[in-house]
Amino acid sequence: MNATMTNGRMRNDQHTQQPRPRKQLSDQIDRLDDLVDGLANELPKAVADATREGTRLAVKDVLKELLTDPAVLAQFRSLYAAPAPVTAPSPVPVSVPFPTSTNSQHVAAETPSFFARMKATAKRTAETVKTSVKERFAKTRETVKAVKTDVNSAIMSLRNILPLGRFLMIALAVLSINFIGDGLRDALDPRSAKNV
Repeated sequence: MNATMTNGRMRNDQHTQQPRPRKQLSDQIDRLDDLVDGLANELPKAVADATREGTRLAVKDVLKELLTDPAVLAQFRSLYAAPAPVTAPSPVPVSVPFPTSTNSQHVAAETPSFFARMKATAKRTAETVKTSVKERFAKTRETVKAVKTDVNSAIMSLRNILPLGRFLMIALAVLSINFIGDGLRDALDPRSAKNV
């Protein structure tokens, strides 16, 4: 290869050198398609990794700031302070009547037994449920009555409109038959007004 310098440019004296092949559009499109596929495969992973890392750093910064703030630490300490010791309630004095000859058969304590307390609680609960069910039933009954009234008024308005609808349908049928007849007569009658 013999090269000489002409006007500041390298000139090749031998013309036997092969020209570079032209890039084909299909090759360039295939290359771009490969790039897009690579991005489609890797971009979600990169975004997930970046989001995970950003969230981790943000949580770390928030925790660091919260744990170094004296006001927040004081609130945490007050929440987790040792609770005051719980003392047992003092027993309620029970007066038991002294058995006498008049009530020797009936000697009982003033405090009811566990079963009696549970029975009373169940009774109160049943009464509460019963009253709430009655209230709900009354509200539902009023709602049903209101809906029934609305439906009845709608039906009554339809009853008033239906005869008018029947009349309109009959009138429309008669007029359409009349117009069809006039059109047929004009089209088929040789003595129509067109010739006059």
